[in-house]
Amino acid sequence: MTRIEKRPSLENLIESEDVGLEIFHPGGLKITRELAELCNIGKDKKVLDVASGTGESAFYLMQNFGCRIIGIDLSDYMIERARRKAIEKGVIIEFRKGDAHDLPFIDNTFDAVISECTTCLLNKERVIGEMVRVANAGGYIGIHDIHHNGYLNYSFA
Repeated sequence: MTRIEKRPSLENLIESEDVGLEIFHPGGLKITRELAELCNIGKDKKVLDVASGTGESAFYLMQNFGCRIIGIDLSDYMIERARRKAIEKGVIIEFRKGDAHDLPFIDNTFDAVISECTTCLLNKERVIGEMVRVANAGGYIGIHDIHHNGYLNYSFA
């Protein structure tokens, strides 16, 4: 097992403790459904889930919308959890390690590219540019994220 850095971050919390959650974005799968509908995700559509985490959204979209989906995440831990869950569920979904800032796919590969509750933590311009690059012409980019508009009177450190 690799040593986990002890700096404050959601990923380090998730990787170092069992927080009892599989979905880490506000609104849960209800919001994932809305995002799928907005992105016209359906049977046989090819979808990329950027920063897929444990794969819950990918499993949900495949099972409820019939799409072909690939999940990508920078965390070895999350990819391993997602792959293990795919085996347990008896489904075939590809989960790859990869950086949202430099997606390992050729241009015009996906009908829809989604990201849930992660883009706010990344270089937005670069990540969205990558999402657009790998989406087909006429494809969809779906981002569900959080935003705070105001002053935070506390520290994460």
